[in-house]
Parts: sequence; structure tokens; C-alpha cells
Amino acid sequence: MARISRLGRRDVSEGVGEIYDRYVRQRGNVPNMFRTVAHRPEILQTIIAHMEAVLNTGTLPTALKELLIVRTSQMNHCEYYLALYSLLAKKLGYNDEQIATLPRFESTDAFTPREKAALRLAETPYPS
Repeated sequence: MARISRLGRRDVSEGVGEIYDRYVRQRGNVPNMFRTVAHRPEILQTIIAHMEAVLNTGTLPTALKELLIVRTSQMNHCEYYLALYSLLAKKLGYNDEQIATLPRFESTDAFTPREKAALRLAETPYPS
């Protein structure tokens, strides 16, 4: 089976390298998806713009958005994203206890009412 390689920092153009450097500074790593899409820098730039608009704009703080990604990763049993976004949530101020208690967030005092409302919404199934 053919696979698409993940490009390292030395394998990309200076413009893509700047994106890599920014992600390492902000998040601690360059996600594998970005390293794969880096084969097409124009597509990577649009993905980055979209991700940054989702995470860095709007009325919810970025940290809460990252926590919601952790919860949806738990619900979907996605170990890769769970590990990645748990680290990011901790970097943004959440702790191990909060991440461990996410499945039972309603019965803990570890979250604010606003966080609980957002987590409730994240757990709400889409209508069929």
C-alpha cells in the first residue's frame, strides 16, 4: 500500500517552515496531518487558516475549544487525538484531574457552568 510521507522541517519551503515553527512554539508539535498536507503548501495554508479561525475567533476561549476536542476524542475512542489534545488542554490551563473527569463532568465541581454547558452541547447527538 502506498503511503504519503510526513515532511519534516528540513523538507519544506521557508513559508511552510514558518508555519511549522509557529505550531511548535504554540502547540509543542506539528500535527501529522499538517506534515502530510505540506506536500501541497497551498492546501496546507488554507487548512491552517481554517483551523486558526475556528480556534482563535468567536465567543468561546481557545482553551475551552481544545477541551471540547478532548471530550469528543474520548467519546470517539480516538487515542491519537486524545493524547495530542490532552497535552494542549493542559498547556492551556486544564489539569489531569479535569481531563480524567470529563466523562462525568456533570457530577464534578472541576468545571464552570459555562464549560459544562459547552460539554453538554459537545455530547448532544446530531438529529437523524
